[in-house]
Amino acid sequence: MLTNKAQEIIWVNDGFKKMTGFSKKYAINKTPTFLQGDNTCEETRARIRKKLIANKPFEETVLNYKKDKTAYKCEIKIFPLSIRNTTHYIALEKAV
Repeated sequence: MLTNKAQEIIWVNDGFKKMTGFSKKYAINKTPTFLQGDNTCEETRARIRKKLIANKPFEETVLNYKKDKTAYKCEIKIFPLSIRNTTHYIALEKAV
């Protein structure tokens, strides 16, 4: 997944639909939070927000939801992309 600085998705790979059930077209321009749901831990969400503000690479495991509402744990590795200022984030994700 590739997002812009506002964390809006601008690209996902072919495995995204297999993992989430959502099409590329549906995901574009949304933030990855659309994958979260009622049982996604608020503490995890807060840690992710804090780490994004710190603008350093990090790993986290989050409870996400597929299109069919099935929950799955997702390990994410996020890397800010920048020269002088961060312009995008790349997130590598896998179901665990």
